Amino acid sequence: MKADTGFLVELNRERQERKDVVRARVRELVPDALNGLAHLLKPDANPAVRLRAIIFVLQAYGVPAGEGIGPTDPEAIEANWRHDEARERQAAFLDSLTP
Repeated sequence: MKADTGFLVELNRERQERKDVVRARVRELVPDALNGLAHLLKPDANPAVRLRAIIFVLQAYGVPAGEGIGPTDPEAIEANWRHDEARERQAAFLDSLTP
């Protein structure tokens, strides 16, 4: 059963708003966080703490941004549904060919 596109539009807009608020707050914390990490990466830091800081920096740099929120346009949502349905039909057809 498909959800109401209007509902999904509003849900995705709300998610985007919350995400924007969090990103703005994190952006404010970035200078302090970088200074703290820089301190932990100095050679005179505890080796175990230094190693954890190094691993954190490397993982944070290489990790994708995270799960997408989804479109806030009803037409885009419906287009995604059509695409998903086409993929499901294709998968069902391919499965029907397998004995």
